[in-house]
Amino acid sequence: MGGNAPYVVALLPALALVGLFFVGPALWAIYASFTNIALVGVDAANPRVVGFDNYLRLFKDPDFFAVLRNSVVFVVGSAVIGQFLLGLGLALLLDHAERRASKAATWSTPQSCWRGSIRR
Repeated sequence: MGGNAPYVVALLPALALVGLFFVGPALWAIYASFTNIALVGVDAANPRVVGFDNYLRLFKDPDFFAVLRNSVVFVVGSAVIGQFLLGLGLALLLDHAERRASKAATWSTPQSCWRGSIRR
């Protein structure tokens, strides 16, 4: 580690934040999915491990696959269409507008400078 020690030490605060805000909640969600934990009631005070019962109940629910399909459609629609394609289209329009504006600026700037120098 010798020569890389200062870099590793500099990364420790960032790694701690990633662990605190991403890894920690992910591990908690995995643990909670195997229990009957609740926000209120008896199960909130005394959660117990139920194993795969939550997952079995989830896959037996007739609405699960409809909800899963709707979620996938929403994510693909908002991320791919809404962000990527719309963002790319706007970026291309701005790039085209900047090129036209720079061409217009190269034509108009020398003329305006010349006219300004004559009037003085």
